[in-house]
This record gives sequence, structure tokens and C-alpha cells, in this order.
Amino acid sequence: MDFENSINSIAETISERKNLVNTEESTKMTFIMPFLKALGYDVFDPSVVVPEYIADIGTKKGEKVDYAIFKDGKPFIYIEAKNHTENLNNHNNQLTRYFNTSPTVKFAILTNDNKIVYVDVKIPEQYEKLNLNCKTYMDYQKITNKSSRQYQFIHNSGEILIDDMGYLCTTDGFIGVAMGSFFGDIGNKFIVYLDTGKFIKVVKVEAKADADTCNFNFMGSKNNDVIEFVIDSTTEYMQDKINKGNGLIFQGNFNNYYKFNGNIIAIKQVCEGE
Repeated sequence: MDFENSINSIAETISERKNLVNTEESTKMTFIMPFLKALGYDVFDPSVVVPEYIADIGTKKGEKVDYAIFKDGKPFIYIEAKNHTENLNNHNNQLTRYFNTSPTVKFAILTNDNKIVYVDVKIPEQYEKLNLNCKTYMDYQKITNKSSRQYQFIHNSGEILIDDMGYLCTTDGFIGVAMGSFFGDIGNKFIVYLDTGKFIKVVKVEAKADADTCNFNFMGSKNNDVIEFVIDSTTEYMQDKINKGNGLIFQGNFNNYYKFNGNIIAIKQVCEGE
């Protein structure tokens, strides 16, 4: 059976047997294992497919991911399986923790019948050694073209709200930013990792013009800013930071805020699908 037919067969099995599969273990056996076999992995080779792989996180020991797929002796893919009745949004942080434990892991999949996938974004080689700590800002009200994808996404998608501090956020906690065309479409989500051990969950709500970005359209050509926070500067919180000049917004750099402080060392894209 060729790959396409194998996948179609698995899809039919999921549709037919979903309501009979009520535990994580049965989800793995009925859906995940056949899927891995269809992808060409030997599920019975412990050097390739490792179930219950220990992905220790700092001082937290014994954390296990359901499956680790190995390549060249190192984990390459993490898979965490949940029952089809589970809301995957309740487990995003769990997968993020797993994904952050190993630099060799390029994909992480959280799945029931849907999926959430984290994918490495390769920082262009010539920028890897640059200081990428600058994080500028702009006011969302400067986005005025009502026919643009960014305006529609912010105002009419139902995915974006403005919190009390003035950040544009999705309902699942991703903060709105402007990014270059290197990072694809409006609405794309990323996790930005910092050398301070922190990470920022961001969603692209505005596109930096190619004329204002460096080679590969990866970052701003003036400030080397990979992300530019898109905010409502009229909120009391933002006005306080602007007018009192504490260095947060007054200097135009959110790197001065302790939660966002740090040099960008890695970026992962979050791909969601049905």
C-alpha cells in the first residue's frame, strides 16, 4: 500500500473507531502507531521509536513524552498523544516544556484528532551571532488599511483582543507583533526563546515592509529587531510607561521589561490544524 492510501486508510479508521477509543493508551495503539508505520518508522526498533522518553526539564525530573523519534542517535521528533475528547489547548504548555528540553528536536506534535505542531525556524547564519535583544513597538491604530490582512485579522477575525495593559493577544495567550516576511503570513504563531531562559509566545499581526528589513527579511534594518510589539498605547499602563520614561517604551525597546529581557537564541513556529 502506498503512502497516500495508507494515510487515507488511517483516516477512515479514525472516523470509524474514534468513539470506541477512550484512553490515551488506546489512542496510541489505534491511531499513533499505525501513523508512524505509514511514515516509514520501525515502531519496534527502540533506536528509532522510543516510547515514554524521559525529557527532563531543569530540576524537574522524570518528565516523559509519549514518543521520541530518533535520527542519528538523537531525538528529532516528539509526539504527545491525548484522547480525542481532550482539549489540546489545555496541554500546550506541556508540549512546549518538552520541546524546550532538546535543541535537536525539530518537530513536536500534540495530537488527538487535531494537531498542534512546533517546528524549528532556522535563524539565518549571518545573524546567529548578532545581539538580537531589541524589541521595538508600534501602535495598532497605525494599521489603517481596512482591506489589508493585518487589519482584518486584528479587527474582524475574532482571535485578537486587547488586554488591560494594552497588548494585543490571542485567546490562547500569544502576543501580537510585527515581523518580516521571512516569518510568513499574518496569523502565524511562534515561540521566541531568550538566553535568559524565558520565552515569548507571539503571533504575527503586522508585516514589516521588505524595504525596512535586512537580507532574508528577517529583522528590521535599523534596530535589528526581529519582533516589534503591536500595542494600544492609549491604555493607562502604556501611557504610564511612555510618559514617565522608565526605559520600557520611552526608549522604544521592550527589552527593558524584565519579562521580555534577553537575546533571541531560537524561534519555533506553532502550526495548528484540523
